Amino acid sequence: MIPLFDRVVVKRLQAQEKVQKIGSILLPENKEKNDNTLALVISVGPKSSAVKEGDKVMLPEFKGVQVNWEGEKLDMYREEDILGIVKE
Repeated sequence: MIPLFDRVVVKRLQAQEKVQKIGSILLPENKEKNDNTLALVISVGPKSSAVKEGDKVMLPEFKGVQVNWEGEKLDMYREEDILGIVKE
């Protein structure tokens, strides 16, 4: 799928949550809710200039459109809604 204009198709990455074990009980360590999400850029539109396929990006929580493509749940954002590129 190639998005139009400056749209970017991403696949959200699962956050690794720390778990505390007390005896046989597992408790998730959820001190603060993170409002930003990490995702992998799958495809970019022809007018997208800041991100490229394979970039890891930070997304806002309540933007974008969910799409199902070939049985896979993906999200589509305008490039201007992407918060930043994560360098490791």
